[in-house]
Amino acid sequence: MRLLLDSTFPEATKEHPRKNVSMERFVAGDVADRQLLEYAAANAFDAVVFMGRDALVAKDLRHGVAETGIAVVATTAREPTLAQDQLVRNLGRLERRAKPGRIYVLLSDSMVEE
Repeated sequence: MRLLLDSTFPEATKEHPRKNVSMERFVAGDVADRQLLEYAAANAFDAVVFMGRDALVAKDLRHGVAETGIAVVATTAREPTLAQDQLVRNLGRLERRAKPGRIYVLLSDSMVEE
């Protein structure tokens, strides 16, 4: 599973390897959330991970999920270190349960589909 992290995640987040999961942080500049999703689709990522749930309210992003088939994941934490911890604790769940074209929210030790 390849995860594309939005640029707000700490650089060190991608250094938490897990077998069969790779993470890359988007650093090519400031782009709209929908553009990040399109970038992920064009570059063979399985999911885009956003810090905080703000991105999930945009209808444009939800349409993009349906069009691209890329999964979207959002942390509930908005503070970088806490968001990183939520993601790392849930990597196994993401790997086992995430499906293309779906939206997920990460909690401290669980993951829910939205």
